[in-house]
Amino acid sequence: MRLHAILGKSRLHLASAIIAVKWGRVILYGSDEDEFNSFTKDLMGLIRSRIDRTNQLSFDLVDKLEFISIPSLDRRENDMLSMIESLRSRLRELEGPIDGSDVLFYSGTKPHLSLFVSERGFERILSIRGDSLGMHSVKNANKGKEPMKVGVPEWDVDSVLRIH
Repeated sequence: MRLHAILGKSRLHLASAIIAVKWGRVILYGSDEDEFNSFTKDLMGLIRSRIDRTNQLSFDLVDKLEFISIPSLDRRENDMLSMIESLRSRLRELEGPIDGSDVLFYSGTKPHLSLFVSERGFERILSIRGDSLGMHSVKNANKGKEPMKVGVPEWDVDSVLRIH
């Protein structure tokens, strides 16, 4: 399975989603590659600090992380309409199909979620609900069904500070 997520301000939730499941690939979308590199470094530090407490973590994760540049999501730099149009245009340029092995972690705004689903064709959404991740289907046939649940790591203060 491949995880797709917007690299935003909610780093702890994103780290939880990345660590909770053994992903084949993790694709992070953002406007700043330096921020991606910083997050990757912090994530690897977090994994090294927790490696003795969980068997799901692996050091090969760094090789599975990929960055894809998208327009800035900052409303101070763009009005909402410009941001939506820029993102729509960028998503249409991306190559490679989205299929049943792709999961979108809900980490952006509602317009971002809508565009990733409509322009890229994501069928499964991963979200944080309390102390677990829920996998939701956007297909009408599965609406109303209980989402698949995956537990997330428990975080101590050191882990929270490390990832932020």
